[in-house]
Amino acid sequence: MKKRILSFFFICLSVFAVAAGAGAQAQAPLYPPDKTEHSIDLLAIECQNVGDFLASNDAGNADAFALEQESFRKTIENISIMLGPAGVPEVAELWDVYAALSARSNPPGVFLAQCMAVRRELQSALRVQLEAASPRTDVYDYESCVRAGYFVSNGVCFVGGTVAYDAKGYVIGRYNTDCYDANTYYSGSCWFCLYGNDGEGCFARP
Repeated sequence: MKKRILSFFFICLSVFAVAAGAGAQAQAPLYPPDKTEHSIDLLAIECQNVGDFLASNDAGNADAFALEQESFRKTIENISIMLGPAGVPEVAELWDVYAALSARSNPPGVFLAQCMAVRRELQSALRVQLEAASPRTDVYDYESCVRAGYFVSNGVCFVGGTVAYDAKGYVIGRYNTDCYDANTYYSGSCWFCLYGNDGEGCFARP
């Protein structure tokens, strides 16, 4: 069993997209539930942090402002990677919010409202997707995992796990996921990497 599990440990990915299974050509891209929930959590933190900064006495400090911009930009890039094609509309909205932030064109309250509005859109989109799923999105094998919108690569569907970041704060993969292939379920023992890996873990973003 352990030898079979190891075959899933060293999966190197060049893309991070959602696969929706056979016959899904006409279907809109699905939001990956686990990554969407993580993105929603990231926005809750980042929107509030930047909003608080803009309302603070440090907002006029150019260096501090540049750091906040950089943090927000990385969050958007990470969310784009995690959501894949399904998240294109929300990511575009976040870039608009970022542009307004960079231009200092809105007061703190407006920034926070716009940023949190995108978060609510993601929450709503995921809720609608889950409610519309037929059959229900209980994951119990490879087919049900794909049907629910989870990430798929090389015939393996991955669920949950821990998001891996490099030292600069970019998403580089996910560790300790549950995964399914056509015949077997592996509990918490799979991982995948965006930019390659070795025995120590995922490589940093180039």
